[in-house]
Amino acid sequence: MDKTLSGFFLSVNTKRFLPLIVLLLLTASAYIHTFQNGWTTWDDDVYVTDNHFICDITAENLLTVWTKPFNGSYLPLTMLTYMLDYAIGGYDPVVYHTTNLLFHIINTALVYLLCVRLSKGSHLTGFVVAVIFGIHPMHVESVAWISGRKDVVSGMFFLLSLIAYLKYIQQAEQKGLLISFLCFTLALFSKVTAIMLPFVLILFDLYIGRKWHWNLVLEKSAFFVTAMVFVVIGYFAQHTAGALRHSSLVEMMLMPHYSLFIYLNKFFLPINLSSYYPYPKMHDGVFPAIVYLSLPIVYGFFYLVWKARASRHMVFGVLFFLLMVFPVLQHIRFSGIIAADRFTYLPYIGLAFPIGVWITEALQYSRKHVRMIISAAGIFLMVALHLATMERVKVWKDSTTLWNNVLQQYPDAFR
Repeated sequence: MDKTLSGFFLSVNTKRFLPLIVLLLLTASAYIHTFQNGWTTWDDDVYVTDNHFICDITAENLLTVWTKPFNGSYLPLTMLTYMLDYAIGGYDPVVYHTTNLLFHIINTALVYLLCVRLSKGSHLTGFVVAVIFGIHPMHVESVAWISGRKDVVSGMFFLLSLIAYLKYIQQAEQKGLLISFLCFTLALFSKVTAIMLPFVLILFDLYIGRKWHWNLVLEKSAFFVTAMVFVVIGYFAQHTAGALRHSSLVEMMLMPHYSLFIYLNKFFLPINLSSYYPYPKMHDGVFPAIVYLSLPIVYGFFYLVWKARASRHMVFGVLFFLLMVFPVLQHIRFSGIIAADRFTYLPYIGLAFPIGVWITEALQYSRKHVRMIISAAGIFLMVALHLATMERVKVWKDSTTLWNNVLQQYPDAFR
């Protein structure tokens, strides 16, 4: 049992439910302004307001939703949630925003439960990671944007799959593997980027202490085969929509590093956020200096991780982050962006996990005055994240506020 924060958890029941209640209140209050937000002209029309297929739950519409990609993405399960929202409230945006927030609150609770299991019962570790996940400003796009629904829906099934898998390897319950696979499949039907889950499961194996053997791969053969099927589906959906673009060899070398730099930077310093990060333009045959500087910065970060490799929590967390963010690192250029806030929705769990472990250990083994300083700093950062998220939610009020914010950050974005 954690003996920190003056009995933060006072009993078995309190240990279970107090963190979840606090997380629910923190997350819901951070997104309170989302109920005042409306529609935007960014994909909301494609998925909902101009999409007559969601207006009636008929056999024909269901067939279309399950067989047709929308806006370059195959996400039939996500489209079903829009159909249900329409059945409840028509085109009332409050209904859609409420659904997004409910999914996010559920996901925040699932992150807590997952990290408690990963940390062998440390409720404080789970709480810290879940707080970062629940109120990090970079996650606002996935929640406050109605078209970000695919992230929160896929995220829920992805997290359920991980929790079921942990139950399988920790309690030797064979049905856990089946449940994990079913949830994985549902995650893929919500958003194709869930394809990285089989690799994450192997990472979990090694972190938990299972010895490496090819059997670890074989037991996940159904996961890998299914993932490959959805890779093909995702590629053709993007290709059909004309989202894939040609990249030079230099771009293929530089842009993944620059994209990764943006995600690392925004995790630790979530300022100057934008719903649109334009792909860098060349001037006189040269990209902006920051594109080139991102290489030594990223490899410097990797070097620090290597030097701290004795901390298995850090290595695990960084590898989780890298695996999850890998599909969106612009190895193949798509759309006109170099990065997107929504692409960090699940990957940031990896960066938050070692922070949760370190805070827990520091509060357990440090002197009283050090514990007080750490606790005060933690509360300060939590309040700062909460306020930043509240302000970021307001940006998504409507198309005017959204695109004005983009132009404030990137005045030449659409020239």
